[in-house]
Amino acid sequence: MAEGKKFALLIGVADSASGFKPLHCPLNGIAALRDILANPEIGGFDPANISHLPNPSVSQMRSAIGEMFSRCEHQDLVLLYFTGHGVTDEHGDFYFTTQETQTFENGSLNRGTAVDAIFVREEMRKCSSRRQVAILDCCFSGAFPDGVLAMNDQTVDVERQLGGEGRAVLTAATSTQYALEQEGEELSVYTRYLIEGLQTGAAVPDGGELIRAGDLHDYIRDRLKTAAAAMSPQIYAARDGREIIIAKAQIDNELRFRKLIPQYVREDGQISPPGRRVLKRQATEWGISIERTAVIIEDVTQPFRERQENLKEFEEVYQETIEFEYPFSVKTAKELKDLQHILKLRDEDTAPIRAKLKPKKKEPQPPPPQPTAAPPPAQTQEILLESEKGVDYTHLRDLLAEGKWKEADYETYLRMLEAVGRSEGDWIREKELKTFPCKDLKTIDRLWVHFSNGQFGFSVQKRIWQECGSPTDYNDDWKRFGDRVGWRKNESWLIHDDLHFDPDFSPDGELPVGWVDWEGLGWSDDLRYRRGVFGKSLLSRSDL
Repeated sequence: MAEGKKFALLIGVADSASGFKPLHCPLNGIAALRDILANPEIGGFDPANISHLPNPSVSQMRSAIGEMFSRCEHQDLVLLYFTGHGVTDEHGDFYFTTQETQTFENGSLNRGTAVDAIFVREEMRKCSSRRQVAILDCCFSGAFPDGVLAMNDQTVDVERQLGGEGRAVLTAATSTQYALEQEGEELSVYTRYLIEGLQTGAAVPDGGELIRAGDLHDYIRDRLKTAAAAMSPQIYAARDGREIIIAKAQIDNELRFRKLIPQYVREDGQISPPGRRVLKRQATEWGISIERTAVIIEDVTQPFRERQENLKEFEEVYQETIEFEYPFSVKTAKELKDLQHILKLRDEDTAPIRAKLKPKKKEPQPPPPQPTAAPPPAQTQEILLESEKGVDYTHLRDLLAEGKWKEADYETYLRMLEAVGRSEGDWIREKELKTFPCKDLKTIDRLWVHFSNGQFGFSVQKRIWQECGSPTDYNDDWKRFGDRVGWRKNESWLIHDDLHFDPDFSPDGELPVGWVDWEGLGWSDDLRYRRGVFGKSLLSRSDL
């Protein structure tokens, strides 16, 4: 059987009509990848079969995608690369931006000005090629495979749903917590390591000569653990998708040396004296000059040093911010979160800094008298931990029993994801809340109501929601509900860091209801909208 041809479509969107920040990296990214793929020693693509599409319109992008996937035959390799802004609409559906993409005055996406992921997935499904690779360097790219691809190949009917035996989708990020580009960098952080893995051959396993889709993803993921830990690159592969060969590796001794260095680098980017001696001796054995050895070590350890510098910068700014204003206003808290994203730091990275520098709060004044709640069961063991999906709620029960409300809030998020078949870092869709397992919903509610003495819980929120007129839109009733449960202050919606996880806290003298903010369960950056979606979907359920 003939090896088949190789086709590539490289799309870079740097500018959109309105509502999106202009970018400079996408056009550099598609140019750099084109050169790599056209290199006969690496990609081996015929330049005539590489389509280079900078800042296309909606019709141009759809036409180019349709043409490429329709012209491929069974044995051909087809590669789609997109870099630019990705966006989801109010229903959670994913779209690729174009030069025409714009938002309405209320911030929602004008869907007619973007290319929907459903169209792209359908073109891939109908394509005859058995070797398809999509590489998506954009926000929300983890939403692209939803409903079509799965990590577990056994859950996918490849012949019926995917129309091919090999498909791999490599994605840069699952949310907006990803800076597409950094000041002074020509390529986005994801594409930088994509190009590096192909160009240097570093993505190939030891002893190998071919770069496969799975190897390329593994290399990028491992590099980003240090360079941009806040990102969560994923690979979604069907059947033999990870085994699709993308390029050949140009292996030399310098490459072998580059792959050896990380074994001796500490978290702070330092290398111990014996570690340096091992590296220098190995470099000498492989014929690498002293000068070149120093350059390679400096290059490989740079992301480690950058990470430490970013942590130090965040700590300095956080200390200055406390001196400037504490407690933080909504605006200040958002600005800190923006800085954290720019520095490519996760919440787990900054949590020790926040804990170390956070000043002690003043003792709260005694709360006003509260309505007497129904007495809880006498013993914890009497609370039935029922689940229709086999979810274990023991840890949630223990956290609540210890009064660790914030930790219990996050544990609830994890268990709710598990109940709908999703994992950490993902989000629950609106339709999944409408059909969320009844027993699990009641178990979670019983635990929160019991251990908070009637202050927290779905059912408590539902009662207040009904008292506020059961709002389903962003009207005055919804604002009043937000005030009652502590989601708003001074006419502004609060972000997660400013919320109270304390049964003794009482916003505006009303009954405090802290759980749940729903921030982790939602997908939108607009907390007002996120809470609105979950308010309609969850609080309106008749089984609460």
